[in-house]
Amino acid sequence: MFGLQLLTVESSIMMVYYSLYWTLWMLSCFGQYSGQDLQFPELANGAVGESVVLAPDNLPSTSIFIAQWSFTSTLISAVVSGVTTVNPAYRGRVSVDSNTLALTMQNLRKNDSGIYKLSVTTTAMEILTGETSLQVIAKIYNVTLIGPEEPLIEGDSFANITSEGTGIINSVEWMKDNSPLSPSNSIIFSPDYRSVSISPVQRSDSGEYQCTYSNPDSSETATYSLIINYGPEDVSIKGPDVVDLGVRVSLSCSANSEPSASFRWTFNETDTNVTTDTFTIDETDFTHSGDYDCTAWE
Repeated sequence: MFGLQLLTVESSIMMVYYSLYWTLWMLSCFGQYSGQDLQFPELANGAVGESVVLAPDNLPSTSIFIAQWSFTSTLISAVVSGVTTVNPAYRGRVSVDSNTLALTMQNLRKNDSGIYKLSVTTTAMEILTGETSLQVIAKIYNVTLIGPEEPLIEGDSFANITSEGTGIINSVEWMKDNSPLSPSNSIIFSPDYRSVSISPVQRSDSGEYQCTYSNPDSSETATYSLIINYGPEDVSIKGPDVVDLGVRVSLSCSANSEPSASFRWTFNETDTNVTTDTFTIDETDFTHSGDYDCTAWE
C-alpha cells in the first residue's frame, strides 16, 4: 500500500525508483514466490542500430500489479498498475507494452548483449520470473566497390577503386582473382585500407577485385571487374605459302588486344572488303598469287 502510493508520485525519477525497490522488498517478504514461471524463446538476436522485441510466451492468469525488466543488476523499466517508468539511461530506446509486457529496444548497441530478466507480481501477491538472452550482432551490410567509369589504357591511365559499407568494420581485406592483393610501386592503399590506387595500369591489372569487410560477428564481400585496354600488337598471319590450283585456302589473322581487334585484308595493296579475322579463297587459280596483308585495329 505504501509502496504503491510512492510510485504514483512522478515529480522525482529517483523517488520513483526508490519507492519501486521498497515495494518489491515488501512483496518479497509477504508475497508468494513461484520460481521461473515466465517462458521465453532461448535466444533473441538483433543487429547493432536495429531493434528487437523481448516478450514472454505466457502471462499470469491473474491481474498484474507490478512488472519489471532488468539487465544484469540494472533496472530497465517498471510497470505499476499499467503505468510505465523507464530508467533514464534507457529513455528514448526502450518501451514496454503494459498488456503483453513485451520489451522493445531500439538502436541496439553491442553492449546490450546479455541476459534480461522479467519479474511479475500479481494482484494476488504471486511473484513470477523468467529470463531470456539477447545477442547483438555487429552486422556488416551494403558493401560495394566503386571504380573508374572511363576506359583505361595500358601505360597511360590510372585506376582508383573505393569500397563502401555499413556497420562496425574491424578489418578490410583485398583480393584479386582470389589471391591476396599486395602493395607495390604501382599499387597503393589508402591509410584506412578502404581504397586502392593503381598507376599506371598494366594489362596484368585486369581481373576481378574483391574487398571484404569483417568484424567478429559478420563479414561481407564486394567485387569489381577491372578491364585494361591495350594493343593491338603482335599481329600475325597463319596459312600456307604454296597451294595447288583449285583448292580451298584460308588465311587467319590474330593480334593481342583488349578489346578484341577489328581486321582489314588487302591483296597486292588493294582492299578486299574482308573485315573478319579469316580470309578464305573457295577455289584457287593463278590470279590469287600475290601478297596478302592483314591490318588490326581497335
